[in-house]
Amino acid sequence: MQNENTDNLIRKTIMASRMIVGALIAGCLIFGGIACVIVSFKNQQQPADMLIPAIMGGVSLFSFISVNIVQATRNSSMGTPQTTEQACQHYQTSTLIWNAGLEGPCFVNIVGYIVSGVWWSMALAGVFVAIMLITFPNETALKHYLESNLSE
Repeated sequence: MQNENTDNLIRKTIMASRMIVGALIAGCLIFGGIACVIVSFKNQQQPADMLIPAIMGGVSLFSFISVNIVQATRNSSMGTPQTTEQACQHYQTSTLIWNAGLEGPCFVNIVGYIVSGVWWSMALAGVFVAIMLITFPNETALKHYLESNLSE
């Protein structure tokens, strides 16, 4: 059963994770807003070059796959946590790696949008932000992680 120390550890882990992930998401949203302003001031009426957004989309897909491989490798190499504190550290590290790995594709696609003005490049960045929001750290997820990774 959980005691007061475990509850405090869970709260601290979630609070720290939320602050960092929130900052990653805010960075993507701010950069996206700046990109919209830049593109609107460019006021290009010529047909957009589709090569750059396609390359950026490919790079973001590669990055998304890579972060999943890194995550799986990291999880298998770390072994099973022995204490609640270790499990909280594993959860927090995994959460940060995952979200930082999603931030990169966001920025790549936003740059593609700035360069080309193609709307779907920005939409793809929005998909990555949506994934970050859906997987935002919460106590329920951490408690589930603790239950499935600790044999206490």
